[in-house]
Amino acid sequence: MGYEYFSKRPKLLAALSADLLAHPELSQGGFGIRDQEDALAAGELSRKDQQKYVTAIEDLRAGRINPKEFARRVNEEVYRTRRHTHSPKHHALNLTTIPDERIPLGQKRIEFRPVTAQSSVDEFVRDIHLINARVDHLDRELAAGRFPAIGDIQVRRGPVDPQELANRMRYYVEETGLAWKGPGGYAERARGAWGEAVDMAIPSAGPCKTKPSNFIRTLTRTL
Repeated sequence: MGYEYFSKRPKLLAALSADLLAHPELSQGGFGIRDQEDALAAGELSRKDQQKYVTAIEDLRAGRINPKEFARRVNEEVYRTRRHTHSPKHHALNLTTIPDERIPLGQKRIEFRPVTAQSSVDEFVRDIHLINARVDHLDRELAAGRFPAIGDIQVRRGPVDPQELANRMRYYVEETGLAWKGPGGYAERARGAWGEAVDMAIPSAGPCKTKPSNFIRTLTRTL
């Protein structure tokens, strides 16, 4: 996604960042089977780095920092994991181009990490449609005075019930205003990761069955 639009909408960038942390199903197969080592779930962050991430989002939302400073803090203070071979990019947003003064504004980008390579042009178009529609949804929510709560940041790469992930993904898609099943639906994108669970998915915003992070839940109340 182009950064120029978000550079003038810092609260929308904060909302998008919080929304991604609230939906770990995106990095657990919602956009296909991804390279786990190249886009780790946000739960792989240490507790200290989780705190820094949530605090950076809160500061951006409150206007205490601008998007450029937000990107710098995420890049330098949050994404520091070295337990894998690739650069430390987690399932949220890759913001590495934003603080770089050598890159013109029109070429800076926000990279949506959970998305895996598409198998067709139609699949590519559907992914772009969903991401754009989600940004529009968040924009409407902000206009109504609502900001996404950061929920299951603690979800890791361990065993998570595919049915719960499919239920949450269906909720995400339909809350955005798009179709889960039928022509142009999004169920097929996740079938490779979750199999028949996508056919039995019931929209649910409930948490995945992992040990709750009381620390993160406390921080969420401050946003």
